[in-house]
Amino acid sequence: MKPAIATVGTFDGFHNGHRQLIARLIDEGRARGLESVAVTFGTHPLALVAPERTPRLLESRDELRSRLEGSGVDRVVWLDFDRQLASLTAAGFLAMLRERYGVVAVLMGYDNSFGSDRLRTPSEYVEAGRSSGVEVIFDDPYLQPETGIAPASSLLRRCLADGRVDLFTLYTGRHYSLGGTVAHGHRNGHRLGFPTLNIAFDSSRCIPARGVYAGSVAVGGRSYPAVINVGHNPTIADGNPVTVEAHAIGADLGNRYGEQAAVTFSRRLRDERRFDSLEQLREAIRADIDAARTSDKTANKP
Repeated sequence: MKPAIATVGTFDGFHNGHRQLIARLIDEGRARGLESVAVTFGTHPLALVAPERTPRLLESRDELRSRLEGSGVDRVVWLDFDRQLASLTAAGFLAMLRERYGVVAVLMGYDNSFGSDRLRTPSEYVEAGRSSGVEVIFDDPYLQPETGIAPASSLLRRCLADGRVDLFTLYTGRHYSLGGTVAHGHRNGHRLGFPTLNIAFDSSRCIPARGVYAGSVAVGGRSYPAVINVGHNPTIADGNPVTVEAHAIGADLGNRYGEQAAVTFSRRLRDERRFDSLEQLREAIRADIDAARTSDKTANKP
């Protein structure tokens, strides 16, 4: 087994800070003649140790796998975060990485932590590494030039909760995307003259704040510019659950029930609101479509 340098994290949302960390990992590996390894988990660690605090995910495991494998690292290791792994101290975790995966050095992000003993300071992690035969080094935080803020998965979730899909794009370099299965709805869009695809998404995923967005919808191997509604459809009926529906602009997608589809959010157009009549709702939808059409043409690219 070739000796390796590793970095460890959930990498949820894979933002610009993660990109800097991975880039340095690869550089350190090349400089030291070590294999670069990204270590992550099949499920979020909090799902085991504090289920009530488990965050909604910013991407599926398949999406994260694709991003990590395409990042340039030599190898991606997926750990099963079970009770045995959760019980390891920082030194024990580092020793396990050395014995099982040949890790001789670990690059830690500025806010990274691991181990049941909840170490707090860099010097404590360095000492844990020394006792387990693993060198521990630290990366500097990445500060987004436009805001001076260090991206974090928790920050990305707040951006989405506020409907700031533009900030998600800034901190990650891509638009937020949400996939699922086309499901039967109430066909309200058809009755209004603006048919939509109702996307049944995984309940573990983050959804943006209720409102109307410009973006795109991908289904059947093609992507279409779209107006996306996230909300309760209050004009049609009260008490509806939150749905994610996409109207493909200028395209009749026909019956797509049961197919996989994904919506990509590029820009927030307006808040969700209740209209006094269906005709007012129709006029608002027409205005939303016009606003989406006049958006920057690059905004709909994932």
